[in-house]
Amino acid sequence: MKSLLAVIVLTLSSTLAFSQAPVKDAVPTPVTKTATVFINAEPTFAVSIAAAMLKKDVPVTVILDEKAAEYTLQSAPVATQQESGLSKIARCAFAYCVGIGGSTNVSVQLVRVSDSAVVWAYQVKKGNEGSHGAQSMSEAIAKHLKVEFFKNK
Repeated sequence: MKSLLAVIVLTLSSTLAFSQAPVKDAVPTPVTKTATVFINAEPTFAVSIAAAMLKKDVPVTVILDEKAAEYTLQSAPVATQQESGLSKIARCAFAYCVGIGGSTNVSVQLVRVSDSAVVWAYQVKKGNEGSHGAQSMSEAIAKHLKVEFFKNK
């Protein structure tokens, strides 16, 4: 009796498993395509920007082949302004010692390769803190690029 019941259950389950029709109204899994970006900047700053884009989860793939990129992120040279010793003393004498290490600034623009249109631009100025200044600027660029340009995509 148990073996007959087992045969019936197996027969019914295999029949049901093979006779199911495909679901016609199934929603396909969306394919999320990320934009490809080539970074045209000073070599060390380009690496810093690429690292910041990964850290900030910017929906792009940074590529090294400029011809295969959909966008090019062009950077002006990083400009550093140092405070002189006398200037530092004068500022601190009046209790305004903030930023006495100088400052670093850079401007970038995102260019769509297909038509050479500038689709986004940003300028950032940070306190001159050595490698942390470059990291801070790169992260600011990545954050604003994600929020201001790719959020609408």
